[in-house]
Amino acid sequence: MIDRVTVPTLAKQILRPFQDFMDKSASGGIFLLICAVTALVWANSPWASSYADLWQTRVSFGLGSFVLAKPLLMWINDGLMAIFFVVVGLEIKREVLIGASVIGETGRASYRRRAGRNGGAGWDLFHPEQGYGHRRRLGHNQAVKRLASQKKRKQRGLTLIKRIWLFLWRSSFLLRHRVKWNMLRMNAALGSLLVALVILLPVQAAQQGKTEPPKITRKANASLQASAISRVEALYPPTALAERVFGAVLVEVAIDESGTVTSARAISGHTLLRQAALDAARSWTFLPTMLQGKPVKVIGTLTFTFQLPEYILREKAIERLKQQIARNPQDPKLHYRLGLAYEDNEQSGDALKSYARAVALKPQYGDALIALAALNVKLNQYDDALRAYNKAVVLDLTPEIKAALYRGIALIYLRRDKFQEAVEPFKRAIALAPQASMYLNLGLTYLKLGDKTSAMEQYRLLRRWNSILAEQLLKQINEAQ
Repeated sequence: MIDRVTVPTLAKQILRPFQDFMDKSASGGIFLLICAVTALVWANSPWASSYADLWQTRVSFGLGSFVLAKPLLMWINDGLMAIFFVVVGLEIKREVLIGASVIGETGRASYRRRAGRNGGAGWDLFHPEQGYGHRRRLGHNQAVKRLASQKKRKQRGLTLIKRIWLFLWRSSFLLRHRVKWNMLRMNAALGSLLVALVILLPVQAAQQGKTEPPKITRKANASLQASAISRVEALYPPTALAERVFGAVLVEVAIDESGTVTSARAISGHTLLRQAALDAARSWTFLPTMLQGKPVKVIGTLTFTFQLPEYILREKAIERLKQQIARNPQDPKLHYRLGLAYEDNEQSGDALKSYARAVALKPQYGDALIALAALNVKLNQYDDALRAYNKAVVLDLTPEIKAALYRGIALIYLRRDKFQEAVEPFKRAIALAPQASMYLNLGLTYLKLGDKTSAMEQYRLLRRWNSILAEQLLKQINEAQ
């Protein structure tokens, strides 16, 4: 059985090494260094996941129905760090307002003795009221009273800059002469800072080492459409066609890891077109998107463009021109443009009426006459076409256009087997704008009339322009013999 007297002695012997260690100025730094090394080794070891999980451990405090549960890392960041800065702020405030928090009376006396051995220069520089000359002129008692009075006035009148300077000077004196620190207060402040650094740096390193790919990513419109495996075109809704609605619809789609569209919603576009775009978007399939070797979900947009069919566009153009003609019925250009629209829409009868109306409003309207003649040729109405051509050739047109009109007249005669009447228009066309095809047609016309001499003359002329066509004409002449 252990004696009662020996129990306190045994406890002291056990606790004395810890007390001696804590009394040393370097104890806090050694302890923090050990913690830092341990944390860094742990965070970069195969057990790094357990280190990261430690700081994600939820710590709860509750009172009745109120419960505050946060991860341990958050308690350190938002709790202990706040306490640390409060302590540091209080220490700085105390140094500025009072000073000498870490230098004891022994330190100050030692400083004065050292300053005296150096001629008092250092002390007199910052404490001129306590200089050697003042102490010598005044009696000891008066000097003590004067110094006390001046010290009080000085403490009240010091500016912030002087107070900060004194704090820095005294701190440098402390470092040079190794005066004993107030271990409890300073180690607590520095310890809180270093503990925070020890905790945060390995945690960040562990989290960076454990970065996982995002569960969902966003792709641009072009990139998403390029990854499509199968596409489905949107069907034009009949209601939208009837209302002449067109335009683009932007659809946002969500795609799972396999590339299948799981949801779709229309972001913009006409209401009558949205449902057709959504139905088409849901039928698309895509290549799986891989990040760090793992498939992820994707969000992106698809654009569906609805364009009205050509016949509807032509009908809209016709309606628009009719409205303009209703406002200005004497404008021949509007009638001519309406004829072109009718002809594009294969409404030949209405086109002929519009061309004829344009010519009636303006008899010298060359474009309307040429369009009227060409449409009559297309409809095999040669007499009306010849009348339109003959009116057009007398107008002030370019030689090339007149040559084309004479060629049209000659071709009409050839289609009606009037070869003699076709010769003169071909000659006039060649005189205005000679072309190889004109010589060939005129030579063939002479052959139809049995005039091989004139045909050979066209062959010699044609050989200068196109030898291949000339050989074809010569072959026709030889076969005619």
